[in-house]
Amino acid sequence: MNKPTIFFSHSSKDRDLILAIKTKLDSITGGVLEIFLSSDGQSIPFGSNWVHKIEDGLKQASVMFVFVTPNSIATNWIYFEAGFAYSKGIEVIPVGIGIDIALLKAPLSLLQGFNITSGDGLNNFISVINKKFDYRFEEKFSDNDYTSMIACQNESFNTLDLRDVFDSVYYELLAEYGDGNGGKITYNVEEFFENITVYLTKHNVKHSYEFSENQKSILVYGIKIVYKIGKKQDEKDSIRQDQLDKICFTISPYNFEKSYDLFVQLAQLINDNWIDFRFSLRNGYAYITREEHLASVMSVYPDEFGFAENRLGSFSYREKDMKFSIYNLNKWELRKGAHYVLNLVFNPQNIIYRDIQDFVYSLVEKEVIYKV
Repeated sequence: MNKPTIFFSHSSKDRDLILAIKTKLDSITGGVLEIFLSSDGQSIPFGSNWVHKIEDGLKQASVMFVFVTPNSIATNWIYFEAGFAYSKGIEVIPVGIGIDIALLKAPLSLLQGFNITSGDGLNNFISVINKKFDYRFEEKFSDNDYTSMIACQNESFNTLDLRDVFDSVYYELLAEYGDGNGGKITYNVEEFFENITVYLTKHNVKHSYEFSENQKSILVYGIKIVYKIGKKQDEKDSIRQDQLDKICFTISPYNFEKSYDLFVQLAQLINDNWIDFRFSLRNGYAYITREEHLASVMSVYPDEFGFAENRLGSFSYREKDMKFSIYNLNKWELRKGAHYVLNLVFNPQNIIYRDIQDFVYSLVEKEVIYKV
């Protein structure tokens, strides 16, 4: 005989908090219930199709608790799960943590739920379970349980720093690009580098530098700026694009907010509205890399992500005017192993640090970026 199943709908950023509630409930109920929690590593075994497993969990559930938090309210996923459950006749109960459910809009505002602000609030889980399944479990949540569980929330993905995920952020500007129509777009890279040195000196931004015959480098805050002097072209000979002048920015994810603010100031010295960042992951993290898998995930969140119509494998982030893709940096160098990077294209004048942070959090939440 199958155990009665309850479903916890939540944001993965709140994983530690929700897992703490699940663990305590398991202890109180003696394991007679099946509590489906998609981020616990047990309800969905590693390597399983997570969408199908969530659908299976919803089909088996008799009641769903929808955890409404500052993290989950920022995504439409809880509405998707709640709507699916409600359409299947599953009792849906909103649970407010850090958000008063009385202030919610429809459809969640139409459902009877409760807020958690103390141990008594947590005991509402026991009351619902006893009534729904005709049990007689004792209400054993205490105010100390509430305090420790909220502490778990403060240590969740909501405090994830970019340096936890990324090894480096890279930007490169070449002296010349093709425009796609047989023409060329050119940049005076040498002048750009000289303008950077003038800017840093004029604004008393402390930095160090090192110049040689073929390369000039500046180290400032968390940014290393390298101007690589290319070959000079004469009238007879042609040179490859990778032999041209170029300027490279390697930006540390440590204290990224401060470094990014400086980069935005320096980017104003370029006569170009669009730049692209290349994010390399730290060891222990990976991207979803297959285009069809990415397309599958993005299509689940049409209000948040879209497809770039003219470039296969490129997507848009609707919250802000950003485009991104994940590709193998060594695709054309067979002797090297695969090295996948996240390429993010945006106008730095319109994007603040928080926008990039929210974008990364969204990819982590949807497991486009995941731990290995």
